[in-house]
Amino acid sequence: LPEAEAASGVVEAVVLGMGVNVASFPGELPYPATSLAAAGIEAGVEAVLEALAPRLQSWYRRWREAGFAPVRRRWLDFAAGLGEPIEVRLEREVLQGRFAGLDASGALELELGDGKHRLITAGDVFHPAA
Repeated sequence: LPEAEAASGVVEAVVLGMGVNVASFPGELPYPATSLAAAGIEAGVEAVLEALAPRLQSWYRRWREAGFAPVRRRWLDFAAGLGEPIEVRLEREVLQGRFAGLDASGALELELGDGKHRLITAGDVFHPAA
């Protein structure tokens, strides 16, 4: 769940958030959810953190050494719904369009119905097809 803060086209900060449902997951959501336990993976929170921390450190190091481009490429390799319709809920509006990609600064590229593109740096993204 990356969010970037940019000024004058320069990324000043990136906040990465993530949630891992280890033992259970919320039942009533507008999208599918599961947990590691439901997938047959028995692991405690500490074990999950021990597995994730070195990988996060590796990608952080790569970003510091080579910039955002390799992180962006890898993120797009795994992006769910790329090219598909999405809904983006912002503080004061809800937008619908096509998930067109991630720009060089980390902003989500949303292609609106009229073909124009809008960059989204923070918001909640939903995949109606899911």
